[in-house]
Amino acid sequence: MNEKKHLQSCCSKWHSLSTKWSEKNSQSFSIANQVVNFKLQLIQSNSQTTSDITDTKISIRDKHLSLTEELDELGDIYRNFERLTSNFQAICNLYAEKQQEDKAIGKTWTSNHFYQSSINILEGYRKELQLKQCLIQELFTTNDRQFLLFLLSTWLYQPYLTSDHKLLLEGMLLESELK
Repeated sequence: MNEKKHLQSCCSKWHSLSTKWSEKNSQSFSIANQVVNFKLQLIQSNSQTTSDITDTKISIRDKHLSLTEELDELGDIYRNFERLTSNFQAICNLYAEKQQEDKAIGKTWTSNHFYQSSINILEGYRKELQLKQCLIQELFTTNDRQFLLFLLSTWLYQPYLTSDHKLLLEGMLLESELK
């Protein structure tokens, strides 16, 4: 496979994996939302029976396992992002060996531009994964209503995946002539 086809393949995989990340984030948010709802029921458990409280605690524990599995799957996606970035680095190194690092491999981007864009996007996903690992710990240890709602909104918002990351990914697709 020549470098351009390999580059297109990497860009296509970036796109499909980022779509998969978004789907997994939505699924994990749904589980996190259920956890918050259960925890809010416990906070307002004045009218619940002991049996209801026990059932709610069991449900929270079950959701904790589900959410941990979802987080593991996000981790798997992240490791695929790392491999793709390594592929971009290999393409960049190949062009450097050929002394063609200034040659456009896309419409106007050099291999180094693709590699640096991949690193930048990867960094956003790395921070987001670390944030979710912190959020999951806090989600199951706190009982403060406002803080629970904050954690939930942070999970949904994904503050480390900025519009710049989306533009870089879109640029990769355009430059590799996949769009």
